[in-house]
Amino acid sequence: MALFYADASALVKLVLDEPESSVLRTYLDGADVIRCELVLSEIPRAIRRAAATDPALSRERLLARTGELLDAIGPAAVNSDYMAASTPPICFSKACLTTPIT
Repeated sequence: MALFYADASALVKLVLDEPESSVLRTYLDGADVIRCELVLSEIPRAIRRAAATDPALSRERLLARTGELLDAIGPAAVNSDYMAASTPPICFSKACLTTPIT
């Protein structure tokens, strides 16, 4: 089974429906995903910002989905074994999509 590190920008796409969300869900299907503790503040902040700008989004529902996602993924102790097994970070920002990985 593959092991992936996902940053907040990728994990937000699993909570909010964005253009890349379905591709990311397919990509991560059946994979083990790890995250760092920083996403505990970054994802709720992004969710609150999105809900504030779009009245159709329920902030409470999105924050509940965020909690479920973070509980399911959980942090991993990052050590050399994880670093060796992990793929490059998943990044779905425009910069990552337009910058070739070398």
